[in-house]
Amino acid sequence: ALRCSHAQYGELWEFSRAVPPTPNPLNRHVNIRRKQATFGAAYKFGAQLSLRIEGPEQTWPDLVRAAICDAQSRVMPERRAAFSFAHVNWYPDGRAGMGRHRDAEP
Repeated sequence: ALRCSHAQYGELWEFSRAVPPTPNPLNRHVNIRRKQATFGAAYKFGAQLSLRIEGPEQTWPDLVRAAICDAQSRVMPERRAAFSFAHVNWYPDGRAGMGRHRDAEP
């Protein structure tokens, strides 16, 4: 498991304030309770395309960079480029959640 400090968590949570609400893919007039974004790539899953966070990796929250580094350290060197982005969900409270599911990824 990847450990994080209170400062890293706080930095990532603060970043979420700049992320716009995520539209409900089944009703675009309503937003889902969680926010989501992908650092470093466009990520399509189900009927959704996640907001892509642009900009140099050095501007991303430390915890995002640490998660990518951790994932890359767990695979063979020739596969590391495939692990160069991170999808983040921000859950505002105990009422937001996600049921069991499987993303239809290629």
